[in-house]
Amino acid sequence: MPKSDNLIRAHSLLKESKAACSISDLDTVIGLLSQAAHAILPSHPNLPECLDHFAAVLIARFSITQDLNDVRKAIGFRCGALGGDIRDLIEPNIIESNPDSPAPQELLSSAYQLLSQFRRSLDAPKISTAIFFYEKVKAKQDITHPDRWNTQRALAEALLTRYRATGKKKDLHDGTMLLREQHLFESGYLATLCAAILMQPGLRPVEEVALLLEAAGPDDPVARSLAWEGLSHFLLANHVPKATCRHHSPREEEDEAVDDGVIVPSNMVQKLTGNRNQNLGNMALELEGQFKEHGQIRFLDEAIKLRRNALQSASRRARDLHLDSLATTLQTRFEAVGDQKDIDEAVDLHRKALSIRVGTHHKRDISLLNLVNALLSRFDRLGNRKDIDEAIELLRKLVDMQPSPHLNRLGCLNNLAIALQTRFDNFGVVKDMMEAIQMFRDVLAIHSLPDSDRADSLSNLASALRTRSEQSGDVEDMKEAVALHREALSITPVGHPDRGHALNKLASSILDQFRISGDSADIGESVKLHRKALALYSPDDPGYGSALDDLANALWTRYFQGNNPHDINESVDLHRQSLALYPHSHTSRGGQLHNLAVCLQTRYENLGDPHDMTEAIELHREALLLHAVPHPDRPKSLTNLANALKTRFDATGNQNDIDESIRLIRLYRESEKVEASASNGLANAILSRFEQWHDPQDIVEIIQIYRDSLARCPDPNPDHGSCLNRLANALCTSFHHGGDTRHLDEAITLHREAIAAYSPSHTNHGSALNDLAVALRTRFHRLHDFDDIEKVIELHRTALALRPIPHPARATSLSNLANALFDLHGDLEDIEEAISLHREALELHPAPYADRARWLNNLAHCLESAYIHHNDERYLQQSMATFKEAATYSSAPPITRFNYATYWANIATKRPQTQTSALEAYQIAINILPQLAALSLDVRSRHQILTTIASSAIGAGAANCAISLGNPGLAVEFLEASRSVFWTQALRLRTPLDDLRAINPKLASEFTQLSQDLEQASFRNNKLNNTGDVALLEAEGERCRHLNEQWERIVDSIRSINNFKDFMRPQGIATLQTAARLGPIVIIALGESVAHTLVVKANETQSVTLPLLTRERATYLVDLTRAVTSRADSHFDLKQFNASCGDGGREAHRLFGTKEVLDSRPREDIFLDLLGALWNEIASPVISALELKKSTNPQRLWWCLTGPLIFLPIHAAGINLNNELEDCVSNYVISSYTPTLTTLLNPPREPLESFKMTTVIVPDAPNSSYLAGARTELAEIKRRVPEEWHTVVGETSMATVEATITALGDCSIAHFACHGVQDTVNPLNSGLVLSDGRLGITELMRRASVKDSNLSLAFLSACETAKGDTSTPDEAMHFAGVMLFAGFRSVIGTMWPMDDRDGPKVAATFYERLFGRFDATLQPRKFPDLAKSAEALHHAVNKLKEGKDVHLRWVPFVHYGL
Repeated sequence: MPKSDNLIRAHSLLKESKAACSISDLDTVIGLLSQAAHAILPSHPNLPECLDHFAAVLIARFSITQDLNDVRKAIGFRCGALGGDIRDLIEPNIIESNPDSPAPQELLSSAYQLLSQFRRSLDAPKISTAIFFYEKVKAKQDITHPDRWNTQRALAEALLTRYRATGKKKDLHDGTMLLREQHLFESGYLATLCAAILMQPGLRPVEEVALLLEAAGPDDPVARSLAWEGLSHFLLANHVPKATCRHHSPREEEDEAVDDGVIVPSNMVQKLTGNRNQNLGNMALELEGQFKEHGQIRFLDEAIKLRRNALQSASRRARDLHLDSLATTLQTRFEAVGDQKDIDEAVDLHRKALSIRVGTHHKRDISLLNLVNALLSRFDRLGNRKDIDEAIELLRKLVDMQPSPHLNRLGCLNNLAIALQTRFDNFGVVKDMMEAIQMFRDVLAIHSLPDSDRADSLSNLASALRTRSEQSGDVEDMKEAVALHREALSITPVGHPDRGHALNKLASSILDQFRISGDSADIGESVKLHRKALALYSPDDPGYGSALDDLANALWTRYFQGNNPHDINESVDLHRQSLALYPHSHTSRGGQLHNLAVCLQTRYENLGDPHDMTEAIELHREALLLHAVPHPDRPKSLTNLANALKTRFDATGNQNDIDESIRLIRLYRESEKVEASASNGLANAILSRFEQWHDPQDIVEIIQIYRDSLARCPDPNPDHGSCLNRLANALCTSFHHGGDTRHLDEAITLHREAIAAYSPSHTNHGSALNDLAVALRTRFHRLHDFDDIEKVIELHRTALALRPIPHPARATSLSNLANALFDLHGDLEDIEEAISLHREALELHPAPYADRARWLNNLAHCLESAYIHHNDERYLQQSMATFKEAATYSSAPPITRFNYATYWANIATKRPQTQTSALEAYQIAINILPQLAALSLDVRSRHQILTTIASSAIGAGAANCAISLGNPGLAVEFLEASRSVFWTQALRLRTPLDDLRAINPKLASEFTQLSQDLEQASFRNNKLNNTGDVALLEAEGERCRHLNEQWERIVDSIRSINNFKDFMRPQGIATLQTAARLGPIVIIALGESVAHTLVVKANETQSVTLPLLTRERATYLVDLTRAVTSRADSHFDLKQFNASCGDGGREAHRLFGTKEVLDSRPREDIFLDLLGALWNEIASPVISALELKKSTNPQRLWWCLTGPLIFLPIHAAGINLNNELEDCVSNYVISSYTPTLTTLLNPPREPLESFKMTTVIVPDAPNSSYLAGARTELAEIKRRVPEEWHTVVGETSMATVEATITALGDCSIAHFACHGVQDTVNPLNSGLVLSDGRLGITELMRRASVKDSNLSLAFLSACETAKGDTSTPDEAMHFAGVMLFAGFRSVIGTMWPMDDRDGPKVAATFYERLFGRFDATLQPRKFPDLAKSAEALHHAVNKLKEGKDVHLRWVPFVHYGL
């Protein structure tokens, strides 16, 4: 069959299998999919889709048959969809018997492609499938077939390729046998056969190849030449004695290179002749040189093999030399790769060499020094103190062995000093540093001019002094270090090969001096010297990359002082140039990736371009891939990536980033050598998460981590002060959130200890003063002890004096001192000084510095305080303007701008003259909400972000502000834009485009495609199953961010078209009022003092004040409602509940009067009192404002509740007389609820062309109580709904999630009789309990489609389907809400658990009222009017109320939507 026909047939089979997915005959489906799988080549794009379908159907069959083979095959096909090997899963007879099987030529072509892909990716399933195809083709070709030998050779080469990758001996055997057989029938394959034979171990393959060469004769000189060359390489690599065979190369006459052994090509003669071990050593040296030049580990691997062979055959006399050589090469590989086995073996080999060189052996000092170097190398990576201690002791012995004036004594002293300095750096033993510096001075005193080693001695002493200065803060040490480096440069003249190195050393020391002194002249000189050094190198020089990095780092440091974007941009460019010098295989590439990533991260933090942060994370990921276990830099790469993810989390609030950051650092801490930085990094990451979610377990873990770090760094460890400060800061944070004063007191004590740990000149002294001041300011806010705030100001002034211009932390000190003065409020001078200090901080960091927004916000608060003192309107105007600048500062993250807009709004609302400014603040905050719940995030992250922000408070505050200004229409707009943000964002991706498509179909098509891509990406799984998932998740996240940017650009393009300027913008009041075309909409919003009702009608909007409904009152009513409805027992402990409210019983007394003192009351009595309060305080004022009258045929009314009010059953409010509701809402209106007005803006229903009702019943869901009423409910429905219109899921087969969603596709009414669950931990997992699991909100969002849908009414006869989520009350996070999103115009649900007995009763009355006596057979067809679903529920609930012993079980039933 031609290839094109084959693909067409495969595509047809796929369609058949998809169509069959809805029928019950699963065996037929599986047969179709088997044919489809075999008709498609592995490279065809439809294969993964086919395999995914195959797996899904097998799982479906398993759910019925429980045949585990189906599960095994399903897993295999899922792997196959990702490129895995599926040949063992396919029935073997199909590929032979199926007439649509691929032709041999197609199989050969596919096998060749797979083999090529394997050579690039080493993906084992690809080569296995290639071999499978070669075997199938070979089986069809007998020995006379013209292509038989080509196929056999290809199969043999594939087997040998897999052997090289896996070491599987059977592949080597089978491949060689195939080539032997071929050699008997075909000439021209001698070289391939010889290569295969030489893969086998031992000497016999050499003899066999030699005999083959001798027997081949001169017929194929090219093949014989290649075979001889392969044999020569084999002998060289395996060091086979050349006397083993004595045969001549066909090139013998050209090369004339015979040496009693194998004759090899001329370029190998030198390596195959002479002293064998000497040659092996020379070859190893050459390979080590290649490694130094190219950085590729394979050169070291080969060198080590050669040195091992040399050691094995070494004479006793030369054994010590070969031990040393092998040990040194192993140490080099360890330092590049980090495998501890290498360095352990190296140390062991050096010890053996030392044991040979005993007594006065002339090379004993060399062995001692080699062992020292190996121990120091191991210590540097693994941190075992025993290694550094032993190395120092060995060096002391070396010094004693070489008394003055021994030529090597100075070198030994120098090495000992370096080792002592290393031990000081790690363990803080001060006497080590003192001894090291003295030794360096002694060596320098001997190296007087014109000694050529003096420059090195100057540099060594300078480096030690720089280290001590960094630890102690001693400025004099740093000055001396700079002077020493200057002298070293002065004796390294122009043209000297080390001059560039000397320039860089001096420049780096001056940079360190700048970090202590803050003198801008130092940083300028450092940059200038680094530029001079770079100019001395050409791109081919080994030091060129380091010179680029040094200059880049100096510019990076200078950027923090002057905020000149040119500095950070040039730094990025230099790091890019440096990275380009290191190819992907170079061992140093990881460090270069880190340098560039850090620079990009700095630019992001200060200039705010998110692409910089994305690239930084990608670079850190690449570095992590290069630093696989056991690479010594892997822990560092883990930490770097974790810190970068934390930085992005701090800016965006994306939960996935902080979760991954914490996971990465935990991986680091599981390694053998854990540095303090890992623990600190973990604590910092958890702290960021804690500040977002306030999980008390997080702060407990943070404190414990810092306590452990402090225990590891006792005084006088140089990190002791830092550890004290970190723990103290964590304790302060704990106090802020938990209020434990013991933590605050301990924090202050620790901060004082930290200050004592630093000398006044130490670089960290200012930070320690600042931290103590912050802790004391915290205590002042609690105790109002003015001694504390006076001390705070004193400490901040001292810290500020230590941070002169251009110290990088000066602006922070200015701001902190200003905040302390602001707290003091001693007199106007304090406020004026605070304002001046804030302005100075802002001048030091002009836009676009990221932290500027925080200082603007602080200044705005100070200006407002100045207005209070001065009563000068100018201060108030400046305060409002500064708040606005902070809230609109583009370099600040959206969450920061949102918070500052909220502060601004809260302050501006306090005064009549700033109400207009408050409106602007609220508008800005509300406009930022969609950015926080960005479409590029997955749905889980969107919901989590919405739980952390007070969006409901913002909306209510904005509405109350607009009402106070007499603009109820604007209040409605504010509430609409600030509520149901989650659903609004999701629905933006399903916007109808009929009008746009009519004038610009291309733009409409692009928008539709991007919306579909973004929507599908919203449901991606961000759970990490293994470390390999991380890069995939990050790539998908980046793809979504790019999709979101493209989507926003297209939205802007659409808005530029005439009549589309408001495309996808929040609706104005004129449009929103059309939602009230069928009846008034009542919005209730809580204010700080009282609540307001906004009554929206088709032509007007009015405001009604609810004076009795204060925030405290509403909170009490909501808490009582939730408590009373959460349990089914008859009595309720009212006294215990009131005691938990914390208001002294004030609200309880208002509600119950003297009855509130009772310990326990009937639950129903309490609920009747509650409904009475709702009538008096909410419903009655609304009904009076609307001038409604009691009616047996009441009009429609929609309740749109906000914030915690969503938990109140306003529809059931009424006056309780003699345990009956004598006057209630249902006497006046038919109540419906709506999460937003936009939900009611759907156009009028089109006449139905077809009608179908689907009922889903699940009476016996796993792990759930039996619902006896479900089958009764179904029977009641069947009696009232014509059979022709009715489909039932769950009656004769299981109501699975898949079957249920399929059945919803074309129905008009969906009725569910099952369990419902409101998940309080993860609201997105709330849903209906079906036969095979839960149909949750996220799953229904993902699968639902409103396009061309008849969806009209959903009846959720299940518990808690309209309950809502306490963390995001305004987001309609319940199953009724998701049904509206899915396209249903009306939804019936329950606010809390319903009684199983009531479902059948309500359903019977509801459908009897809705269907009446409709006859499905009448022509023309007349379908039920589903717009009357609210009326039908109204009558059903009224009838339920009339029943015996029903009490208040009717209350939870509610209607949502049209």
